[in-house]
Amino acid sequence: MRHRPLIIFDYDGTIVDSLPSIAHATRRTFAAHGLPEPTDRDVRRALFDGRGLEFYLQRLNPALDEAAVEAWIVEWRAVYAAEAHGLTRPFPGAAETLARLQAAGAALAVMSNKSEPALRASLERMGLDGRFEAVVGQMPGRPKKPDPFAFREIIAPALTSIDPSRLLMAGDSEADLLFGRAIGATTCFAAYGYGDPERCAPLADTVIAALDEIALP
Repeated sequence: MRHRPLIIFDYDGTIVDSLPSIAHATRRTFAAHGLPEPTDRDVRRALFDGRGLEFYLQRLNPALDEAAVEAWIVEWRAVYAAEAHGLTRPFPGAAETLARLQAAGAALAVMSNKSEPALRASLERMGLDGRFEAVVGQMPGRPKKPDPFAFREIIAPALTSIDPSRLLMAGDSEADLLFGRAIGATTCFAAYGYGDPERCAPLADTVIAALDEIALP
């Protein structure tokens, strides 16, 4: 089908609730360094803008310099891979919502600042890997959201049948919504996720309280 609408989803905090996984890996990493373990509230607040793991960890531990945060990222990801994946669950209605949008003719993509191998592995665990025509995560040297690089260089060239006037970016963070604006998309704030509503809602054309409220652009 030509001239299809395209919906680009963020992943964590939009399609899946990974807060328990993130909190577990974070507490284990802090404990390994003999530091007080962050609470779930601390974790949620540090995730507010969706810019990536290095910013998140430095908010929780401002003493981390560039070299130290890289080492912490390695430790955090090792714990996450070994222990935390099973704590992540799709938000209610995720599979049904994606199926409904596909049946209505939409092309679906998912873009995350999570590493691409971890993103693909998680999609497979959730049984959602067949729903997306483009899957884009973080890779070395690839600019992160809100930079529009991934849309212009990866998603748009791969999905040549999309209607550029019918783009929607759905996510729970400032990075998602600023990315959407940068590519000329309508923006949808997933208010049930981890972003700060006071900062995110003004950047959004629509706001949803649950994933199944999303509509075609």
